[in-house]
Amino acid sequence: MAGRGCECCDIKDFIRQAKLYGGGRNWKKLGESDVPKDKLFESLQTYQSLIATLSGLISGFSYVVLSQEIIEYETVDFVGADRADVSAGFVTFAFIASMACLIVESTLYFYAAFGGEDNIQEWLKESHKFVNIPVFLLIFAIGLMLIGSVIHIGGLYSDVVYYAIIIIGAIFFCLYIALQIILLR
Repeated sequence: MAGRGCECCDIKDFIRQAKLYGGGRNWKKLGESDVPKDKLFESLQTYQSLIATLSGLISGFSYVVLSQEIIEYETVDFVGADRADVSAGFVTFAFIASMACLIVESTLYFYAAFGGEDNIQEWLKESHKFVNIPVFLLIFAIGLMLIGSVIHIGGLYSDVVYYAIIIIGAIFFCLYIALQIILLR
């Protein structure tokens, strides 16, 4: 990496960018930039629509999983508790988190739309800390859904399938983090 320094500098850049993203300051900077108001408004609404759609997808999937018939597992015990109860608990919490995401995102979408594109820069300056809250709720819901699914799968299939799914999930998670590091440079 010519001119960029060591690998740890890239990680520090990633951490700095992630902190900016987590606090919504990237939206604040966009609100203060020279980006035309119509493009900024369109980008914000597209972003909010995407998060709301993904949240609706996760909550719908959670509902389908919760409403299925009772499954008999090969191994009922999971860390001292009933596997079905633990799996259902994680999926229920995923449903709640995705519904919270949907409600918060819909509220933010409403207020951004209510202000209109003429006031979008001011709205982003004042509300930038709230724009990414639905993303964190969505990530939390996806994590809970995946944990619940892994617990569910562990009771139905062999250990080889169970551990293969965990390893593949870890690989995809690492690839996602690597993608974020590359994109936030």
